[in-house]
Amino acid sequence: MKKTYFFYRRDYHDSFYDVVIESWIGEPTFYVGEGIHRESFTLLEKLKIHACKNHSHSNKRKKFHCLTFEHRKGLDLCEGISAKSEREFLKIQVNSVYYPMEQISKSDFLRFRKAILSIYKNYPDIDYEQIIEMD
Repeated sequence: MKKTYFFYRRDYHDSFYDVVIESWIGEPTFYVGEGIHRESFTLLEKLKIHACKNHSHSNKRKKFHCLTFEHRKGLDLCEGISAKSEREFLKIQVNSVYYPMEQISKSDFLRFRKAILSIYKNYPDIDYEQIIEMD
């Protein structure tokens, strides 16, 4: 039976906020031969946002702000993991050396997705007229 999994990772400081959320689906067991079976886990959705703002009031550094946003979603993103079991998959996701994730509920995932999309939607656009005037 198929099962969905939801994960979350964040990193933040005074001047930046970085969040990643992912949803995965676990597929039934498949056999690779000689009685060896694996389970397939496929990425369904990944949202990543990095917001950065310089709070420095020093004249030496210009004030800045930036936003990086990535949203991938689909039933066939061609990104997946095969593992011996659900337990091994969860261990891979949660105990990753480079990008450890925290498993969350579906309702938390949906709440975080709504917040991330809202941040992106409400982030100020570039004012090109103001940039031209600065030259």
